[in-house]
Parts: sequence; structure tokens; C-alpha cells
Amino acid sequence: MKKPYQSVLTQHYALIRDLRYKRKTWKEIAAHLGSIGITISAPGVYLFFKRARKHCPLGLPQHGKEPNTQPTSTQQSVRARLEALKARTTVSDSTDKGFRTGADVIDGGNQPLKTIHH
Repeated sequence: MKKPYQSVLTQHYALIRDLRYKRKTWKEIAAHLGSIGITISAPGVYLFFKRARKHCPLGLPQHGKEPNTQPTSTQQSVRARLEALKARTTVSDSTDKGFRTGADVIDGGNQPLKTIHH
């Protein structure tokens, strides 16, 4: 029985994925593959990657490092501001039924709002 066709790029999938994570263009990836002896066009690399990604999820490249779980100073600043907002007490009037405009206050809300042209 004959084996189904398998691209020569299959064994270089991880390399292509890593180069894409480094924001290399398809043309740059094709040139890199050319330097290791694989002749292919930029659209050919793209089409292979598009097809192979369905079978082999993109995922994050594994380099033996644990992901950085320490929050950055920006994340800490945002978190602190959110906590401060949550801690703020709000003054609410129990009789307030929602948003009120100046017209509602003046005439009791019985008249429709009118457009004033300046």
C-alpha cells in the first residue's frame, strides 16, 4: 500500500511556527528554509502552515521555560486602581429612579424634551 503524500515541511513545522512568533514574513521564512536546502515559495510556506495548523495547533513555542507569572508594574497599577474604585462608597438616594435630566427636575418630567437651537 502506498503512503499518503507528506510535505517535506512537516518536519520543520516547529521552526516555521517559531519564526512566525518572531514576526518573520513568509518571504523571510522561505529564504530561511532555502538556506537549509528546502526550495519553496513564500505562498507555498503559507499554504503549508495554514493546512498543517488544522492538525497541529499553533500553541506557544516551548523553550523549557516557565511562563512569567509575575505581574508587571502596569498590571499592578491597574489592579491597584481597580481595587480603589471598588472600595469607594457611593452615595445613592433610595428615591432616585434612574437618570434624570434638568427638564425632569424642573417640570416633573411631564413634558417631552425640546431641542434648543443656538
